[in-house]
Amino acid sequence: MKKILLIAFMFFLSISSNAHVTLASWSIEGYSQTNSLRGVNIVTAPGVAREFRIMFNLMKDQAVIFNSFKYEIEHTSLNGTRTRIPGASYLSYDWKNSYSFNSLFSFTLPADKTEGEIRLVLISYEGSQKMDAPTGGSYSLNYKQPPVTPVNREGYFYRVTETGMVYINMDGKARHIQDANTLHGVFKNDTDSYISNITQSTFDGFYPANKIGTPIGPNTRLVKELNSGWIFYQEDGVLRHITSPAAADKYKFDLNKAQKMRGTDGYTYGGSFQ
Repeated sequence: MKKILLIAFMFFLSISSNAHVTLASWSIEGYSQTNSLRGVNIVTAPGVAREFRIMFNLMKDQAVIFNSFKYEIEHTSLNGTRTRIPGASYLSYDWKNSYSFNSLFSFTLPADKTEGEIRLVLISYEGSQKMDAPTGGSYSLNYKQPPVTPVNREGYFYRVTETGMVYINMDGKARHIQDANTLHGVFKNDTDSYISNITQSTFDGFYPANKIGTPIGPNTRLVKELNSGWIFYQEDGVLRHITSPAAADKYKFDLNKAQKMRGTDGYTYGGSFQ
């Protein structure tokens, strides 16, 4: 029998008295959002762990310089017992010039957490100093009953917070993008909007050894073949056709970065991106 899990997310923004940071918007991927910012009911199934991806946008005034944010997930049972959920993430970010900050991260709700409350705590730091005056409120979403289908991570990006290593789920496996030039030369620039930050333990739970693919190295680029007008993902000597804008968006390929080439002699063809 399914139980009802009441989830309330509490964002605490630790800020100085003359600084202003607001949570402009946030959502949990895969669920409908309303204008209500009050209690949330989500149906959970005992024995089934649940993965969530939280996306949010923060806004600040001109005076604030926040150097990093710490994310903590805490579960409170019906009897008041508090436990830390494995997989809570930590993200360092040098937020100085931009007024807006967008990001997302993943966490897994353990299978035995079928009732109670979950809090997401966001703490800001200026340099190494934790700000003194926490403010915030209870933010929540209204949910439909969650789908029973397994999570399809194809096209997901993850950053392991302990190492900074970035992976893309491609062809069902996690592939490490080995250098920043490849990341920014092939994929979209707004990485904070699609790279989900997770801890090593969470990543290892998602991807056992047989789900780790070959790394994506520096000999990777996007190319546009001028005779056909087709755009390919080129990795070493293999060309993979990107069949549509939807396919490009799924894998966050930036088609504007495609380099021009004429003819495909000397290359082999791999499976296309649908």
